[in-house]
Amino acid sequence: MLFSANVHFISLQILRLLKYNGIGFSYNLGTTVRLKFGNASYLMFNADYFSSKPSFKDVKWLDNNGDIEYRTFKRDISLINLTVGLGYAL
Repeated sequence: MLFSANVHFISLQILRLLKYNGIGFSYNLGTTVRLKFGNASYLMFNADYFSSKPSFKDVKWLDNNGDIEYRTFKRDISLINLTVGLGYAL
């Protein structure tokens, strides 16, 4: 691939965490469009979408006073990946 452009959108807060583990269902959808120009050359456009909402249980959290507390929460995570490329068939 000669040229690549990536765009990422992630909805996460910056957290002051000491330890964390999360688990959740996710899905990834994608598509590719190839446009032929010339005998063996292609211009390719790709788009992918990723989404998940993991659960974090009993997270060790350092609050503003320096005290450690435990929290349980969910976070939305989503990503869009766009790429453009040139291809050549041998």
